[in-house]
Amino acid sequence: GASYNAGGLCGSFFCVESNWRAESPIIDCSLYHLMTVKFNYIEFASGTVDDATFWIYDGTTWSQLDALAKTACCGGPCNGNRQGQWTSITLNLPASLEYNPNVKIGFKWTNNDD
Repeated sequence: GASYNAGGLCGSFFCVESNWRAESPIIDCSLYHLMTVKFNYIEFASGTVDDATFWIYDGTTWSQLDALAKTACCGGPCNGNRQGQWTSITLNLPASLEYNPNVKIGFKWTNNDD
């Protein structure tokens, strides 16, 4: 498992929301078609206020490809004291990325400080 805490005093005074995106350098897919991407991730969080999404860039526009599903908890029920479990996912990449020399992928994470 893994954990993430942006810090702050949520519940007492204010919540410090984080909104991060990590993106790849340009990936040259000019020789490829029918592509997939496979990765492991953790998303054990509170509803839509804590959320991870997967994004693609076709050389012109960033688009959300997938709203990643919440993952299970390690070692027992999800009761707020457990950490998220690593989960594997495979996504089909859209035709707009086929034979495209200017592809990027990205992950976006929003957390409301809890």
